Amino acid sequence: MISTPEKIVCIGLNYRDHVRETGAATPAEPIVFFKAPDTVVGASDDFLRAERESVEAFVAIGDAKTRLAWIERLRDAKFALATIVHPRAIVSSGASLGQACLIVAGAIVNIGARLDKGVIVNTGASVDHDCAIGAGAHICPGVRLGGDVKVGRGAWIGIGSD
Repeated sequence: MISTPEKIVCIGLNYRDHVRETGAATPAEPIVFFKAPDTVVGASDDFLRAERESVEAFVAIGDAKTRLAWIERLRDAKFALATIVHPRAIVSSGASLGQACLIVAGAIVNIGARLDKGVIVNTGASVDHDCAIGAGAHICPGVRLGGDVKVGRGAWIGIGSD
């Protein structure tokens, strides 16, 4: 788990607004990006051949199916996959977070909760005791999951659901 990452490499897709704003073409495949002094530049295949020493990759793609495919692709290429927890998120030491999860500011993950790989717990969402969250699920901002809730693989629980 990383609370203050120094270097994170991301695989992402451009959002339509960003494409319109910059006048750039929509990319045919996910792009690689990160902010660090020694930036990786190139197509995704170039990145997969890049040096892996001291690099943790994070897949920043909203679509669950695509995000999970990239997590597997990076895992198969022997990359370390980062799980990112914002410093203002609360995660119980008794919770279990899979690889490549994102826990955003104000989110709460309580004791006994089990998050599979690639799960997003967004701003101000809470996952209570003993919940099981399937791979690639997105728990949107403000969602409140009570104890022992099961969320399936790739599920999207909309803003403010409880």
